[in-house]
Amino acid sequence: MRAIAEVRNLLAAGITPPPLADEHCRACSLRDLCQPDAVHDQSGRQAALAHLFEPKD
Repeated sequence: MRAIAEVRNLLAAGITPPPLADEHCRACSLRDLCQPDAVHDQSGRQAALAHLFEPKD
């Protein structure tokens, strides 16, 4: 029951948990959309977020 309540809270808040980037990801049909390897790497994630909304000249 706790897991159900937590998932409902995530859905209501519009929060998507970060991918785990583990062995389960290899067989996932959403791997190309989720890109767990790109998001899981904290240094790469921080670099991407830092430049995400920079205007182009």
